[in-house]
Amino acid sequence: MAFESSNTPREPEPPWWRLLDPVTNLPTRFALVFAGSTVALALALCVLGGSLMRAQIREGIGAHLEGLAFQVSDKFDRAMGERFREIQLTAGNLQIREPGASPDEKRQVLESMQQTLEDYAWIGFADPDGRIIAATRGWDEGGDVSELAWFREGRDQPAAGSLPVLPDLAARLPGAIEDKPRFIAVSSPVYEPVTTRFAGILGAYINWPWVAQVIESVVPSTRGATPLQVTIYDRAGRVLMDSHRTSGANRSEPLAAPEVPREREYRGFMEESTSEGDYLVGYVRSRGYRGFRHLNWFIVVRQPVASAYAPVASFQRSIILSGFGMAAILGAVGWFFALNITRRMRAIASASDRIREGDITSVVPAFRSKDEMARMAESFGHLVGDLRRQNERLQSEVLALRGRGPARPSEPLSAEEQFRALNPGRRRPRRKEF
Repeated sequence: MAFESSNTPREPEPPWWRLLDPVTNLPTRFALVFAGSTVALALALCVLGGSLMRAQIREGIGAHLEGLAFQVSDKFDRAMGERFREIQLTAGNLQIREPGASPDEKRQVLESMQQTLEDYAWIGFADPDGRIIAATRGWDEGGDVSELAWFREGRDQPAAGSLPVLPDLAARLPGAIEDKPRFIAVSSPVYEPVTTRFAGILGAYINWPWVAQVIESVVPSTRGATPLQVTIYDRAGRVLMDSHRTSGANRSEPLAAPEVPREREYRGFMEESTSEGDYLVGYVRSRGYRGFRHLNWFIVVRQPVASAYAPVASFQRSIILSGFGMAAILGAVGWFFALNITRRMRAIASASDRIREGDITSVVPAFRSKDEMARMAESFGHLVGDLRRQNERLQSEVLALRGRGPARPSEPLSAEEQFRALNPGRRRPRRKEF
């Protein structure tokens, strides 16, 4: 038995580089599909997960910065309230109120107060005309303070909040002198014990570094490696203290106060874009404490966006690296998986080509697996076997009709003879070439 032989030559073996062409190479196509899907999934997870993580970090760190700003404001208001109360208590001391007490006796009370509370740089008592009667260490006694803010504001009620720049006083104090040494002024009216007539004003200057100590106690990292920056603005938006500047960082001018939304004017958090970069900002306006009238200071705690969102960038880098790693692994898996399929497909195709070329001993390979490829090979083998048996039976019948006896494998009939035997009187149609 033999099938009709074909004179169609076999295609030459493709060059090696065609193995990398996904159009003609199934393993390469599988590898690209597996790897590309993994990379696409990693990129989607990177973008979506990064956005969700960024939003969560913004809420978390923003609320944390707002909390730090509130703690600074609350601690400062409480401390100022205590100083405010101390000045009122000292103003009620009998030695201060007694008009007959000597300047030495009044000075002794003031010295005792300063020794107890070292934050006071100077404490003095001025008469109704503004002349200093007694002062700690005797400084400025006999001087006129009637034009100073703390004296004018303290005539009717206790006052606090003026921030005079006093280089002369700063020069007398030990320690480093700043370019513009500030002090917080507090004052309280003094009344005579019996007549309750206005007897003068008790005023004090609190060291400005005390404010920095309050900030440092809440946000110690302002001088450390963590890039947190605390800035205090007055009610007019002028910078009173900038921790980034005092920590020795290179900054020519402190940042201006951020523009906050009206609906969250007193406290909140936001993102801010400046000439120095983008920041995540938490802010609070001071509200005072008990009887202490608030100074309406604006406390801002900043953290650079790059530092705040560093976990997001780290997460995205990890996802990208893991995605490319998984893409390489799954691409290799897809390659070997498709290579196994193509190896079996090539075995079937090779057997088909040999059968088509007249190799009657060739058989379609059978596979041990039970998958679709094995079922296809089995069905194709059955089909070839059926065609062989039909061809042998056909040749036997034709040879019997011609009186040649049983068919012999060495004398196969041509396709033309087979067609004429089965279709007497009909012409065989010509073969169309595609």
